[in-house]
Amino acid sequence: MNKRAALFMGLFALAFFHAAPPASADSCEAAAVRKDYKTAYRLCLPLAEKGEASAQGFLGWMYANGWGVGKDYRKALLWYYKAADQGNASAQVLLGRMYYEGKGVPKDYQRAARLYRKAADQGDAWAQGVLGLMYHLGWGVPKDYVKAYKWCNLASARGHESALVCLNLLEQSMTQEQIAEGQRLSRNWQPNANSDK
Repeated sequence: MNKRAALFMGLFALAFFHAAPPASADSCEAAAVRKDYKTAYRLCLPLAEKGEASAQGFLGWMYANGWGVGKDYRKALLWYYKAADQGNASAQVLLGRMYYEGKGVPKDYQRAARLYRKAADQGDAWAQGVLGLMYHLGWGVPKDYVKAYKWCNLASARGHESALVCLNLLEQSMTQEQIAEGQRLSRNWQPNANSDK
């Protein structure tokens, strides 16, 4: 891995590991904020079993991190998938992260990129930033500086600070025409939960 790739990975890992858990039912989240994870689990489980995506994603987060339950990647995956299949962007990001890092599943950048794309298309800044990085490095997607610029630019506009570093480094490798095209794609982008482009 070259120095640029190592820098990108370090910046995104730092930002990514400090991401908040997915939004959940107010009572579950309030209990977790108090670090009362057993109560959070007790409150979230019935909601998750009834199909509430945010509670499902939150249970996945609890299992992935061992909050109030034993750490169990298999159960984390189960709950993340249930929430992600309903279009929950936070669960799509966290499920993508499991594939990106190979936690509980074989490392699979292509699957991670597909999940990040679903969340990025909904406007999730974390997913947009990581997807930009993946396009820049060609991990799980074809290397494409214009798409990398588009996604990092969108993430940066939504406050993802590491994406600004990505943009600055990308600009060193891009022509003015490529930068202009990346900016045009960013300007024309619209959130769409069903986009595959």
